[in-house]
Amino acid sequence: MFFPFPSSNRRSSQDGAALILALLVVVVVTLLANSLAGDFLVTFRRVENQLLSQQAHAYLRGSEGLARSALQADYRQSPGWDHRSEGWLDNRQEFPLEQGVISGTVCDLQGRFNLNSLIGAAVSGDGRREYSPAQAMFIRLLQTLESTLEQPVSQLQAEQITNAIADWIDSDDKVTANGGAESGHYSGLDMPYRVANKPLLSVSELRWIKGIEAPLLQALTPHVAVLPEGSSININSATVNIIQSINEPGNLQPISQQEAQSIVVQRDGEIDTSSAGSINGSGPQGFAEVADFVALHPGEGLDIDALGVSSDYFLLDSAIVFMERQFRLYSVHYRDPDNGRVRTIARAPSGLGECVVP
Repeated sequence: MFFPFPSSNRRSSQDGAALILALLVVVVVTLLANSLAGDFLVTFRRVENQLLSQQAHAYLRGSEGLARSALQADYRQSPGWDHRSEGWLDNRQEFPLEQGVISGTVCDLQGRFNLNSLIGAAVSGDGRREYSPAQAMFIRLLQTLESTLEQPVSQLQAEQITNAIADWIDSDDKVTANGGAESGHYSGLDMPYRVANKPLLSVSELRWIKGIEAPLLQALTPHVAVLPEGSSININSATVNIIQSINEPGNLQPISQQEAQSIVVQRDGEIDTSSAGSINGSGPQGFAEVADFVALHPGEGLDIDALGVSSDYFLLDSAIVFMERQFRLYSVHYRDPDNGRVRTIARAPSGLGECVVP
């Protein structure tokens, strides 16, 4: 019996198919390996970032403890009085770590204008609407931002913005004349939203309000805060712009920058910001009482009900560079004026304001 041997052509075709199959298996395995390696690297980086973020956040929370200790120590030394000459306000402190550095600045939020004080307005005997003292002060404040804006805010624009903020935080849906805005305005925008009709929760919320563009918000942020209604302004830590915005009733124009700067110099003396805010020589170290400020002010009949020389609300701006990564945390601290106890009432990575170091 004769059995024919397979031809060489048939054997070579089988060998070629096996080679192609083997190459295909290698390609599939290689792709799977690369995919698994990429997924593993992404997962590894994600876990690494989470661990570093948690560790950095722990350091940042630790900085809050240092801030609370400083605030409590300040209360024990000088209860009822706060000023930059004490050496811990508006000065950035740095502390080295094994794998980075952490820094923090404590600033006085009551040296700024409280936006939540804009709610409501006084009404005269003949029924005409008048601005409240807080609203008049904010109208003046907006007009002091000319050095940081390409287009200064006029008195008319300032009144319109003030009315729009008042409408945003009041509880009704009644539009205030001269620039006010309620639900009808915001619901008619290309991207509609509803008016809050409640007090502001953060300074960044201003960006939603009619008439406030990004440049204006950036210029305004160092001079405003979001605090409970009724919080006083500490004239010992108020900025030059805030001092300018304090003027006699019925006058919606700020005092001049030169007049305000003169008051600040007589209040602060010469502050050396390179040495923890220490005072050079024996110059002034803040106003002991509001009457001392009134005596220096060029205006007459000032409304001093909203002014004070002490503070209860403070902002901690803390940052850390850790393992070549940067993290930041802002926290608002309330110090009880009766016993000096400090507690954190707000915490966020942004939106609570900025600490500007002179």
